[in-house]
Parts: sequence; structure tokens; C-alpha cells
Amino acid sequence: MFLRALGKSIANRPQRFGVAVLAVAMGVGMAVALASVSLVLGDRLGRTVRQYGANIVLLPKGADVPLEVAGADLSGAVNAGAIADTSLVALRRFRWRNNILAIAPQLYAQATVQYTSQIPFLSLEPGGKAVRAPMVGTWFEHATEPGGPKIDGMKALAPWWKVTGRFPAEDRNEALIGRALATRLGWQPGRRLPFHMTIRFRGTSDTIRFVGVLDAGGLEDDQIYLPLSSLQRMTGRAGQVDRVLVSALVLPGEAPPMPNPGTNLAAYEKWICRPFAASVGVEIESAMPGVSARPVAQLVRGEGRLVGRLNLLMLLLTGAALAAAVLGVMSTMVASVVDRTPEIALLRALGATAAGVARLFLAEALVIALVGGLLGVGIGYGLAQVVGRGTFGTAVEPHPLLVPAGLALAAFVCLAGAWLPLRRASAIDPARALKAGA
Repeated sequence: MFLRALGKSIANRPQRFGVAVLAVAMGVGMAVALASVSLVLGDRLGRTVRQYGANIVLLPKGADVPLEVAGADLSGAVNAGAIADTSLVALRRFRWRNNILAIAPQLYAQATVQYTSQIPFLSLEPGGKAVRAPMVGTWFEHATEPGGPKIDGMKALAPWWKVTGRFPAEDRNEALIGRALATRLGWQPGRRLPFHMTIRFRGTSDTIRFVGVLDAGGLEDDQIYLPLSSLQRMTGRAGQVDRVLVSALVLPGEAPPMPNPGTNLAAYEKWICRPFAASVGVEIESAMPGVSARPVAQLVRGEGRLVGRLNLLMLLLTGAALAAAVLGVMSTMVASVVDRTPEIALLRALGATAAGVARLFLAEALVIALVGGLLGVGIGYGLAQVVGRGTFGTAVEPHPLLVPAGLALAAFVCLAGAWLPLRRASAIDPARALKAGA
């Protein structure tokens, strides 16, 4: 009898039933879509944010310790040693190796750049203007392990670099010159590449072939970049680098203070097993003795704020969609109660209790939740594909936990929307309603 009454109630009002199902489906669909993007594309979002450069810097032990004498900073005057470039293989073998997206060692030197007669587009004599310029030896596109799947270097670490010409080859005497430095030396956009310059360093000279002009929008525009092996040979520092830039996929935001393993081993194990920038740095220091790993605090905090605001935006959109769904269900069921007031009064007069009438409306709400929830899960997966492909250029795999979660959300929306109509239905006076209907 109850099921027959429920079926007739839905069949006699298909339009209102459809409106309520659509409201639930849209709210649940939005929630499932945003949850799919947040769960499945978390790493992808992190990789997108990681395009802003290195978030961990490796320095020799002691190089990051400030040295101040009589108010003067003498840190730069102390030789803290160097990092062996052969030790960088450890970054592809330690515990968080899959979180390391790119690495780029750097070696620094100051040299004199001077025009020679080998520059075909400038009307300058040999031995022309000489300019002091910083040189940076680094990797541009380098396999850390021969035949390994990871390609490291500045092309992977700094994708925003704009190069007129091409990147230098690792095994040739080639270089990049920053746009600001090239402009001071007389190069103008549109001039042909490559060109040659003489580099003088500590009494020795070498001819460098410049194959590209770098436009990075920062200090890089006043520097010369050449292969690491070339600068090591010129400076006599074979196998040495001054620092290593590391781009790692880590949890956004700053890590909490590292617990003391001697007093709270469980908290320390939990901290070290989560990929914070600080915990990854601790593991790097363990894998590379003599190296100090320091997170770039501004980038780490910036990533945390960005990801936190994106998550807050998703949460607000989800809440707004679910609130709209609750209002849609509520308005539909209130209209249904008003329309069925004589029917409810007749049921009460024939002996039906208020609880029995409430069960009928609750059953209708749960049917709406079931149909709307299943439809909403399908809509959510479709929207997630659109967002994933349009924003991140990748497909979103369906997450099995979102099906029960979507149905639970639909049930919550329907029960919240049915609360006011149930109170109104329970407050109907049978005698007064039947008299008014007559």
C-alpha cells in the first residue's frame, strides 16, 4: 500500500519530480566535478605551480651560515668549498626521487667579455670594448644518468625562458647571453646568430660562440650561460659546482617544525614521511653528505597560498551549488505540500498518523536523492573531463569513492530540503483543511 501511494505520488506530479531531480543532479554534479579535479589532478596542479622555478637550493655545508665581523657581512669572502657534480646522481636514487622534477647545477665566475673581429655585424676593431660580466656554467638539457628517463637542466627548470636562437649544446664551446648584456654590447634584435666573443678569465682567453640570446625578465638577462663542463675547464674547477637548483613536487605551504626523534619518534616519522620541502631537504642532506638543502621560503609560501586559495574557491563553489540544490528541493516540496493539502488532510482523517505522512514525503525525497545522485555523478564526471582537458590538458580518471560520496551528498541535500515541507505537512489540521477544501 505504501509503495503504491509512493508510486502514484511521483507519477501524478512528474514535472515537480523532474525539477527536484534536476536541482539535485546539478548540485551533486558540481561537487563531484570539483572533487575529481582536486583529488585526481592534485599532482598536476603541483607540477603547474612548479613552473615558477626551483623551490630547494643545495649549497656546500657552511655556505649558508652568515659571517659578520664588525657589522660587515663577510660571508662571500669565505670559501665554503663546492659540491661534486658526480654526487648529483644521488638525487635520482634517494627516497623522494620521484618527487624531483628537475635539477640544474650552477658554477659561477666573473670574466671579461670583449669584441673581436669575428663579429660580422659590428663595425668594431679587434680589441674593442671590454665588459665585466658574470658567467654561469650549468646544464641546459642533460641526462643525469646515461640512458635515464629524466632529463635535467634549465630547459626543464625554467620553462619561461625565451631564447632567440637556440640553447647551447652540452659538448660544444657555445653559450647564451642575456638580452640586457647583449644590448649593452651592441646586439640588436634581428641581428643574425651565432656570433663570437673573446672571454678572458685569470689571464687566459677563449673564444665563445654565442648561439642564443636569453630573455628571462630578471638577473639572468645580465649574465652569460654556458655548459657546465666548459666553465669548469676554463676555471680549473673540474667536477665542482657552487650550488644546485632543485624543483621538487612537495606539499604546499611551510612544514611544521621538525619533531625531536629522541622525545617523539612517532611524530618525527610522520613528519619525515610527508613530502614537505623541509622533509625532502632533510632526506637530500642524508643522501648527499656535505650538502645543505634549503627550501626557497618565498616560493614555498607562495605555492601554499595559491593552492589554498584554489581549494577555498572550489569549496565555495561546491557549497553554493549544494545550497542552490537544497533551495530547489525545498521549493518543489513546499509547493507539493500546498497542492496536496486536501489529500494529506483526508489521509489524516482516515487514521494516518503524522509520522506516516512524514514517511511518505521522506520516501519521495530519498527517491529524488537516488535518481538525482546517480545523474549528478555522471554529470560530475563529464564536467571533470572538460575541466581537466581544458585547464590541465589531461583526462580525469573516475574515482570510485565519489559514487557513494555523491549519493550521500544527494541524500543530505534532499533531507535538508525536505525539513521545512515535513514540518508544514505535520502541522496540517485535517478538519480545517477539509472544511476549507469543501
